[in-house]
Amino acid sequence: MGGGHDAFVVSGGFQSGDSFLKAQYGENKSKDGGQKETLSAVGLDYRLAKKTVLSFEYSINKNRAHLAGDQVKTTAVGLSHSF
Repeated sequence: MGGGHDAFVVSGGFQSGDSFLKAQYGENKSKDGGQKETLSAVGLDYRLAKKTVLSFEYSINKNRAHLAGDQVKTTAVGLSHSF
């Protein structure tokens, strides 16, 4: 049966005026071996109006199945409005 995982995630953010910069890094190592999985991400939330926020995020997830060379890069743009 599986031997489990050792993992951690560190997140942080910084507010400056209408902008909120955020970053995240994490690692996941299988106790059964294989490559260490890593996740790196950065993002920015920008308040366009009192109830409207524009968001941008970019992330890289490496060795998702603990296999060397497995990598996914993601870019996201979003718009949130509270009613």
